[in-house]
Amino acid sequence: MKKNSFINGALIATIGIVTTKFLGIVYVIPFYAIIGEENIALYGYAYTIYNLFLALSTVGIPPAMSKLISEYNTLGYNHTKERAYKLGKYILISLGILLFLIMFFGAPFIANQIMGDNTGGNSKEAIAFVIRIISTAILVVPYLSVTKGYLQGHKIITPSSISQVLEQIVRIIVIILGSYLFVKVFNLGITNGVGIAVFGATVGALVALIYLLIKIKSNAKFLERNEAQKEIEKKITNKQIIKKLLLYSIPFISFGLALSVYDYIDMTTIINALTNIGFKTKDAESILGVINTTGNKLNSVVLAISTGLMTSLVPNITS
Repeated sequence: MKKNSFINGALIATIGIVTTKFLGIVYVIPFYAIIGEENIALYGYAYTIYNLFLALSTVGIPPAMSKLISEYNTLGYNHTKERAYKLGKYILISLGILLFLIMFFGAPFIANQIMGDNTGGNSKEAIAFVIRIISTAILVVPYLSVTKGYLQGHKIITPSSISQVLEQIVRIIVIILGSYLFVKVFNLGITNGVGIAVFGATVGALVALIYLLIKIKSNAKFLERNEAQKEIEKKITNKQIIKKLLLYSIPFISFGLALSVYDYIDMTTIINALTNIGFKTKDAESILGVINTTGNKLNSVVLAISTGLMTSLVPNITS
């Protein structure tokens, strides 16, 4: 591993994110052909809820971790840097478990909020099923995110960008191959096909996390992970580290949570609004699928550029 300059890091991060988003657009074509365009709303329900819970489970800590690691690394506080990573990791893993339980057991309630009294489209049971499947990703992605932040804080952008592309490739393989086998080969139905597709988020995140942990372990000396604690570092308490981490995360929380809340409001209001003015439930779901799934994918490519710049900018400005 080697450190990246601001321009080099921004370029690598942007290429990684754009590649990921481009793959996210391309896979939709065969996926639509497998499950049918009218069923894409079921897939969109799972991801809209997942993105909301993901925003809650990471609470802006990964980019804040990047900022904090860069700060301590620049000051030469290597022992404190490692403490910050461990504390961030424990916070997000604990929060992830809590939100996984809420999402898993609250899935029927969420499904009822989405569909209300409407019939003729996806059943509430099917919606609850796919939400429960994708909730497993909440157990992995927060840990993955904070680990990316740890590396980015060292101005090491390449591994996290590679992990992002790797995560997307594995996810797409599970989506396409899994849904094809479930729907076309084993005739297990659309609901199970969408279920295995959304499970791709968990598998992809797990593979990416394993890749990053291997990279960190094999480069422990380069990252100065085992440095002795300096006298000045003994004055820095865990409480101070957590307070600083949470303070740094506030801007990222505000932005990330706002986007997810907007999508959730769309999802819980559009179907009822359209059916109230005469649309069939199935048609209303198709329209929502275009808004929440297809439209968002195109928008995410544009956002990738600013995200790539931020990934490299935060640790460089901090140092």
